[in-house]
Amino acid sequence: MFKFRWVLMILLTVPCFGAGETVEDLENLKEWYVNNIKPFEITKKSSLRDLKEKYLHTLKQKRDSYIIEGNLDGILSIDRELSALKGKNYKSPVTFNYLEQVKKLNRIYSKESSKILREYQLELENHNHQFLLELRSLESSYTRLNQIKTAVIIRKEINKFVKEHLSK
Repeated sequence: MFKFRWVLMILLTVPCFGAGETVEDLENLKEWYVNNIKPFEITKKSSLRDLKEKYLHTLKQKRDSYIIEGNLDGILSIDRELSALKGKNYKSPVTFNYLEQVKKLNRIYSKESSKILREYQLELENHNHQFLLELRSLESSYTRLNQIKTAVIIRKEINKFVKEHLSK
């Protein structure tokens, strides 16, 4: 993973800032953080969308086969799943047996969705910890340069980041 390292010369050229002002190195690091999260977000959304499309396709194929078989319980089970995917409650016109085959498809879909979300969460956690390490390194660098006000601004950002992203 790309590590953000701060060159001492850059740090020496940055003046000490007041509490309401920004620190250029800090802003650059925040920009790096946001830009490097985007690929994780895109991958997660794309993977979930692709999975849902495959699941919908499978359900529609299964529904067509149930129509050919004359399997009303199967059709109603599929309709219930399709409604759930659209975020709607399914109101069946009759009582039916929710087929095990459809339950199995749903379990596979749920398992794969969870796997995608877990992988995303792991990537995000790794990225958050890397960002936190970079923030602490930046704080330490400013402290060693005796730019205490700037180090305090960075410490506030660290505390905010930990509270928002790491304390769960």
